[in-house]
Amino acid sequence: HRAATKSGEWIWVLDRGKVFERDEQGRPIRMVGTELDITARRLSEEALRMSEARNRAMVAAIPDPLLRIDKDLRYLDVAASDPSQLALPPEALRGKTIAEAFGSLSPGLVQESTEAIRRALDTGGLQRFEYSFRQWWFEARIIRSSSGEVLEILRDITDRKRAEELLRAAVES
Repeated sequence: HRAATKSGEWIWVLDRGKVFERDEQGRPIRMVGTELDITARRLSEEALRMSEARNRAMVAAIPDPLLRIDKDLRYLDVAASDPSQLALPPEALRGKTIAEAFGSLSPGLVQESTEAIRRALDTGGLQRFEYSFRQWWFEARIIRSSSGEVLEILRDITDRKRAEELLRAAVES
């Protein structure tokens, strides 16, 4: 609960008490209690809630899929404002390794992703590569987000690749 101090400042307090003895009517007559100022903890919790809300809003505003992957190459989180942008549904990725999700579909993608993730984890630097999967082209950007995780942002570049192909064909003919 909140309490006012002698100086008029408001703080958050955690009270705990235990009744040790009661009278014949059940009213407490002997008890022990403590009071603890938890203002700093409450302010930290509120700051964390605000930060989480801000991060959720930022992720929701990103038009490209965002993936969080751990050092074991396992998908931890998958956020996509349009799940059709993903090669597989989010639930088919979460908790699986890259090899489990794509090994039989695209061994080359597994190898390239694995190498880029390892480089990002080792160096902390941004890793970029392009790859094709089925009829689409993607650009992957991978960056270390913590000591054992990376964030990967995928951008569909199919239209750009097709335009480049048409331009190349026009120049060659």
